[in-house]
Amino acid sequence: MIHFQFLYYLVVLLAGWTTLTGAWRAWRHSRKRAALYFILVILSFWLIQLELTLQLYGLILRDGPPLIRIWQGLTDTAAVALLFVSLPLLAKTSLGIAPGRSDRIISLATVILLFILKSLYARDESRMIRLLGIALIYAVLFRTGFLLFRYGSNLGSRELRRYLRLTGRTSLIALPFLLLEHLRPLIPVLTPLTGVEALALPSFFLALNLEALLYGRPFFDRPSSLSREDRFARFCEEYGLTKREREVARLYARGETFARVAEELFISPKTVDKHVENIYAKTGVRSQAQFIHMVIGGI
Repeated sequence: MIHFQFLYYLVVLLAGWTTLTGAWRAWRHSRKRAALYFILVILSFWLIQLELTLQLYGLILRDGPPLIRIWQGLTDTAAVALLFVSLPLLAKTSLGIAPGRSDRIISLATVILLFILKSLYARDESRMIRLLGIALIYAVLFRTGFLLFRYGSNLGSRELRRYLRLTGRTSLIALPFLLLEHLRPLIPVLTPLTGVEALALPSFFLALNLEALLYGRPFFDRPSSLSREDRFARFCEEYGLTKREREVARLYARGETFARVAEELFISPKTVDKHVENIYAKTGVRSQAQFIHMVIGGI
């Protein structure tokens, strides 16, 4: 059983490496800041999986070499710290929100708190310290989820919206199993559930890697050096806007009123209203302000 588990871990590592190299090529092509944070998030997942694989390898060898144990400890802490910093930044930059000073302060405070808890737990493996560590992990995940829930409807890219929805659903499905894995050493009744601990986190990482490779990379691979006009054309093409709807959308995204759009295009305000209604239905927005934000984020 343990050898099958080790083989499964290697498959997850290979999938993660494939996603990581794909993300690196996407960043070199697009030079988007979000693509860089995307790489860091994938790298943190991969390092966490590497730590789990090394831990299992040590069990197979009964007692692994000291170098493996040292590398395992360093990898675990560094990977979690990297995830804490990069995940909220990826969410913000993908939403078109520039990270500010408060984000840097929160990230720094989170990493410092992580290292404090790690050092305390190394000296005293108490339940309280472990619970604080678990709370810190889920606080970061909650912050990221809150950002996506609050601003996700304003995303200009349908590809990114689909990717985030899929990742969100996967995370919600995996969350109870991950929580069970973290609480298993603290609750005696859950101790026999070793299969959950062995497969929950690697399976979650494998799903995230596949989703990132299939749905996330196309967005991050999109060049950011296109002209504003070309990006607007791509935005309209992505949502299937007709020629007249594109003309209306261009003026409407500038904040023009129905009357002004009608005057510019020599059509009636009622016709403009019908076109805007169709644009809302295709893009999923509900107001002009939301549409303007979406267009700016999409181009």
